[in-house]
Amino acid sequence: MQRNNTVYINALNLVCALGNHREQIQEQAVRGQTGLALTEYAADRFQYLARIASSITDIEIDKKFDSRNNRLLHTCLEPLLAVVDDLVQEFGPQRIGVVLGTSTSGISNAEQAIRLTHQLGSTPDSYSYHQQQMSSVTDYITHLFNLGGPSYTVSTACSSAAKALISAAELIKLNLCDAVISGGCDTLCQMTIDGFASLDAISPELCDPFGAQRMGTNLGEGCGVFILTREKAEITFNGGASSSDAYHFSAPDPSGSGASTAMSEALNVAGLVPEDIDYINLHGTGTIQNDQMEATAIHQIFANPPVCGSTKSLTGHTLGAAGAVEAALLCYTLVQNDNHYLPAHVMQSEYDSSLPDLDLVEMGRQYGQINHCMSNSFAFGGSNSSLIFSRTV
Repeated sequence: MQRNNTVYINALNLVCALGNHREQIQEQAVRGQTGLALTEYAADRFQYLARIASSITDIEIDKKFDSRNNRLLHTCLEPLLAVVDDLVQEFGPQRIGVVLGTSTSGISNAEQAIRLTHQLGSTPDSYSYHQQQMSSVTDYITHLFNLGGPSYTVSTACSSAAKALISAAELIKLNLCDAVISGGCDTLCQMTIDGFASLDAISPELCDPFGAQRMGTNLGEGCGVFILTREKAEITFNGGASSSDAYHFSAPDPSGSGASTAMSEALNVAGLVPEDIDYINLHGTGTIQNDQMEATAIHQIFANPPVCGSTKSLTGHTLGAAGAVEAALLCYTLVQNDNHYLPAHVMQSEYDSSLPDLDLVEMGRQYGQINHCMSNSFAFGGSNSSLIFSRTV
């Protein structure tokens, strides 16, 4: 019998600055309620940041894994613990994989340890180098469930989680796994905040994706976790593709060629044509160059682009977790959305008329049933990924 290679989202959960429950997050998103707030992140240094206000677990965690990042990961996993336990019983631990994206891991713990070392003259007992390793997120889940399947972390900056989801689906299609825990998790750290500021990529005000007065992005933290299997479910992970144009270390290729390649290939993998896509979650950082490139790339693929929107003005740019955070918002939109509202595209100024036209989400407008969604994630170094999720028929 031919094996079913269709991959479904059997369970998922999202924790971000909008909340930690689906209903709460959806309500905030369609109302355009931002999780961004002016925040002091270092002594007398302020930025608009989207920190997670909801409680992060305080359970006992082995020192090797004990970071804010892994605690957020565990918080996001908690509603899915029973699902994973059932999969272990059904398939065995060797048939369950783990593929996650991150870019910060536990770096904030290292920053704190360095400060305390300078103050006290010795490294605090609470610190372990493994806390800041990129592998820490996947190692923690593998350890938590005693899994034996493929386990690795993808760290390609802001495309990390999107690429992790593509890799997770391939593990199932190649029959290397029967189920994969995937997604992404990133928490804020001073190194990343200062790094983006040094590139003049941070807006001093609330970000303004595709706005005429846009000045940069705002950073945030978040975690999205997905359980992928072949078992039919409400949401189909219908395709995903990546490209690497390597145009510049941090600036996107203004021609949009790498981004359009990722979108085109994602459609091919999904067996869809541009006209099938009902909604695109844009990467939409609010930086001058990214928004120009993305609007250009959209028009290279879509003769008449569908309704689009960026959610970064709501959640902040969650970096290595962005692909998972925004994919989770798409999945929430695909199911249990009887009012047919989409996550709001919040702008601080008028649309930049120098950009190719995009039909941006209007807050409060009902859009009808959404069947196929695309989500874009574009990263430093020309790392581009596009994902497609569909309502299962």
